[in-house]
Parts: sequence; structure tokens; C-alpha cells
Amino acid sequence: RLALRDLEALLGMLLQWFSLFHSIACLTGSRDNYEFLVSGSSPILFGGILSGSWMPMATNSSDLQAVLKFALEWRKGNPNSKIPIDNDGKVMEPRILKASKTVLQYTDDSTTPKYVNVILGQDMDGRMVTQNRAVIMGVLYSVDLMWPKVALSGLHHILVTMDRSREYFLYAHTHHDVDISLMMILECVKDGSCNDAGESENKWIDPAVWKSPDLTFTRESSSLDSCPNSDITIHGQNLNSKKCSSFHNGDSYKNNRASVDNKEDRFRDEQCSTSTCRQLKVATYNVWNFNSYDEGSYKSRMSQFGKLCQQNNADIFGFQEVRFDFKKRAHLGPNQAQHLATLIPQYQFVFQPAMSYPEDVFSRVEEGVAIFSRHPIVSHSYILLSRELSDQGDTHQRICLHAEIETPQLQKVHVFNTHLPLSETARNRNVQEIWSFIQTHPKPWILMGDMNAEPHSKAMLFLSGLETIGDVTTKGFQDVWTALNPEPRY
Repeated sequence: RLALRDLEALLGMLLQWFSLFHSIACLTGSRDNYEFLVSGSSPILFGGILSGSWMPMATNSSDLQAVLKFALEWRKGNPNSKIPIDNDGKVMEPRILKASKTVLQYTDDSTTPKYVNVILGQDMDGRMVTQNRAVIMGVLYSVDLMWPKVALSGLHHILVTMDRSREYFLYAHTHHDVDISLMMILECVKDGSCNDAGESENKWIDPAVWKSPDLTFTRESSSLDSCPNSDITIHGQNLNSKKCSSFHNGDSYKNNRASVDNKEDRFRDEQCSTSTCRQLKVATYNVWNFNSYDEGSYKSRMSQFGKLCQQNNADIFGFQEVRFDFKKRAHLGPNQAQHLATLIPQYQFVFQPAMSYPEDVFSRVEEGVAIFSRHPIVSHSYILLSRELSDQGDTHQRICLHAEIETPQLQKVHVFNTHLPLSETARNRNVQEIWSFIQTHPKPWILMGDMNAEPHSKAMLFLSGLETIGDVTTKGFQDVWTALNPEPRY
């Protein structure tokens, strides 16, 4: 028998858990923010989290305003954020184009919600009253916004998550330039100063408008040497400069799509007049999640890692084993993506969890991959890779993250980042799915990641076009490491 005080202590602890557990509201709506497994729609958003519905958010809702306040305040001091601030140092009010949110509901079988029996209290007879409650990990918010009357501020996208304690964390902030004249047209449509305001007003918040062939935000001209002038200051930076890019022989970008193995046709940045021209530099690192945290060396390890990234000075980084760990709240945690953004603040970034595997139903642990870029990230998406739970080397959910990046060297390049499983059978299956995903995007492509494979493995040979898997052969890729570091090396 337990003593009465022990029962009271237990009840108090359970009620605290319930209070924490009950603090996140269930949400409903429509899902439209993500791409899923190549074979079709998936019941999960990522490993351990059900693919719930997305609910559109009103622009004046309190939770959206809280999300924006957190994200914009956190990023406004970033040297490359392009977030306009006024003379008092406050963030200018943005125009919200689209905002939605979804609940992160835990599942341990990738199909049904996980429930726990929560003690609600006692009835009149002193009996415990319990109820089954779904395990909710948090909320995810997706917001598109812009400042139409501020030139060169661009089109911004943010992903923010809220944990059970109602604290916010940034998973992504990207932005890219748009045609300012088109921005002004859309602004006049919204405020009613255009002749067809009533007819066109709904297009302002319709995501289809960004895909319309008549409303393209990608500036193209007949001369790739044209450099628009600007005289705008955003966050203390005078942007009165000429930004230009030229390709080999000055040929049109539309007629020259290069793959990484074609050195003769590779795009070059030979005629840019404002900076030292160089080839596109990419790097990939497994950041080793929060390992060494408990030993006390994590802080120094990550500090050294930040210095390494600054010294490397890559245009694009691909990171694997990036974590969010609810229990690492005190010391540089719990959101590694946000911490990395403080170490290399000049980069835009996208973090996408691949797997949720909390130690218990009251913790929250997510691990995935991230892409950081010096250059504008125009769009991003991901797919879930298939897994076979009976295979001990394939128990973790894997993904392939994609980012469309506007670079001065190659114009738009499609970058893919992944972390393949330990099982060779699973790797051979997943590389076919990645190849199918890659082919849905125009060249040039860059694939990087932790492949958990050696250069002579079947998966790596397949990606290099030297091996066939399932009657499929890739074309256009070259293993950059072995090309720059020929084997054998003595």
C-alpha cells in the first residue's frame, strides 16, 4: 500500500503532466505544404508524426502575431535577413500572403495516434477519473510574407514550431528577390487602388498566383550582363550596387542546363564586375546531433564547428543529424538548426525533421537534415523515403530535402540533401526513390549527404551512373570527392 502522501504526490505529478500535455490545442484544416513519398501520399508528416490537416490562419489571429513577432525579431539582426526595420529599430509590418498551422500528433505505428491514459482527478466517491488523450508534440506554422512597398526586401518564407511549453523555435527562414513593379501592382490590387481590385483581390492570398505564367517572380532578361541599380537601405546596409552574373560564352540560361560531369559546358561566373569570381562551393557535414552534450564538451565542439564553417566559406552547406531535443533546453538547445544559424548568420536555412523518437511521451526529440545557403532559397520541399521496419538497419525514417537556390554562378540550382540508412538493401532502394525525385526538377542538380556508404558500394555506383538497380541507370552525376581526390592515394 502507498501512503496517502505518496498518492497525493503521485496525483500532483500526474496533474502537472496533464497540464503540460493539454496545453496544445488540436487543429484541423487542409494540408498543402509538403511533398510526400514518391509512391504516393503518406499517412505521416515525418517519422513518428502523423500527417494531420493544415488550418489556414487569419492574419489578425493572436497565435500568428506571436509567431511573426518571434521569428522576425529573432532574425532582424541577421546581416542577410532583408527584414525591413524603421528608424526606431522596429520591424516594419509585413503583408501576410499565406499562413497555416498543423498539430504534431505522435504515432508509434505510422498509422494511428498514440494515446495515453491521463488522470483528470477524483469523482465524488474518491475514485480516479481518467481519460485517453492523444500525444501532442507541438504545433508547426508555415507563413509566406513580404513588404510590397520596400524595394529589395523580397518574398519571405518561415517555418516555426511551438513546443508544449508554448515556446517558439525557428525551423526555416528563406527569402528571394521579386520584381518590385509586380509587388506594387499586387499591393494596389489589395488596397483597392487598382481598377480591377474587386476582381483580383482574392489572388493576393491565393498560392496559385505565384505559379501563374503571367505573374513570375524570377527576373529574366535578354542580357545576362544587365545589372539593376538600387539605392535602398535595409537594416543599415546600403544596397546601391550592381549585382550581375554571366555564363560561359554569354549564352541564354534557358538553353544551357549543365550537369556536374560536363566540364566544358559548366556555367562560370567570369564577367561579374563586383566580386571575385569563383566556382560554386558546397560542403556537407554530419553535425553529430547532441553527442558530447552530457560529457560537457558540446559547447566547445559546436563553437569549433562554427569556426570551421566560416573558414570553409561555402556557398551552400548540407547538414545531417540536426536535432531538436526538448530536454536540451538549457545549454545551446534545444533547436540545433537555430543554433547553427547563430554560428553562420549570413546564411538562409531550412531544417526538416525526418524522425521523431522521444524517450517518453512527455519529451520531444526530432532529427533530420538542413540546407544552409548564402544565396536566395526560392523554394523547398522534401520526400519521405520508404523503410522496412523488419530490417534492423532501416528502422529510422529517412528523407530527401530539396531546395531551389538562385546562385550567381549557376542561376537556379536544385540542391538535395539526405542521410541514408545503415542497411545496404534499404540504401539501394532509397537511391532509386531519390533519383526519381531529382528528375522532377530541371538541371543543374547537386546531391549531397551522409550516404553511409563507400565509393565502391552499389548505391554510390548507381548514383554515379556506373551501376544499374532495378533496371534503372542514372545519368549526369559525378562523385565530386573522387573526381577531386582520385583513388588510390598514397
